[in-house]
Amino acid sequence: MGQAVAEREKQLKLITRQQIGRSEQLAAIGRLSAGIAHEINNPLTGVLTFAHLLRDKPKPRRTG
Repeated sequence: MGQAVAEREKQLKLITRQQIGRSEQLAAIGRLSAGIAHEINNPLTGVLTFAHLLRDKPKPRRTG
């Protein structure tokens, strides 16, 4: 009986370590994807800002 309990405890520790490792991997992937999204979003924001400024700029009048 004592050996069965010890074996079960060993299995639970192994499963727990695996779950913690998986959680850490998923957290790292989340941080990486957030960083990538941030790096892509910054230049796009600048491009959109300048595009709006150009769109809203008054057009020169033609004479002639």
